[in-house]
Amino acid sequence: MGFAAILIILCHAIGGAVPIDVSPFWRHILSYGNFGVDVFLFLSGIGMYYSLSKDTPKGYFSWLLHRYLRIGIPYLIIAVPGYIIKTALEGRGLIGFFYD
Repeated sequence: MGFAAILIILCHAIGGAVPIDVSPFWRHILSYGNFGVDVFLFLSGIGMYYSLSKDTPKGYFSWLLHRYLRIGIPYLIIAVPGYIIKTALEGRGLIGFFYD
């Protein structure tokens, strides 16, 4: 998955967002970075299959809840203070915080 992620990053970097001057040969090689998306999705699907099959006795909704909590709690820990600071600096108040 790490190799696929590097391919994706390089593909986007060469795509035009980052002004990198490389030879046409390397530009052609790095244009195959979209292959990294396919590999990443395939490996993620396999990982989710094995994760779900391991937790089958608990049930599908237990598995989903575990995934949402595993992703949601760290997101809230990082995002809420960030949005509080952003809202305070922009002076938008409580409505601006909930809007963000």
